[in-house]
Amino acid sequence: DRSSFLLSQGRLAAQRVLADREQFVLDADAQQEWERINSRPARSLPGLARLLERPSPFATPVADQPQE
Repeated sequence: DRSSFLLSQGRLAAQRVLADREQFVLDADAQQEWERINSRPARSLPGLARLLERPSPFATPVADQPQE
């Protein structure tokens, strides 16, 4: 539907713009909300922990690396 498409495209455009920013200016309310969100304890993500324990599929095994 058109509304979903427009929201999706608007979100993508905003992500492209914000990805290159180094600074964000927030008003007092937004700053307070940002601090509230960032002061929460980190969540436990067991699935991510297991994934990070596995060897990378992109890593070259040491035995396969060319000798210098």
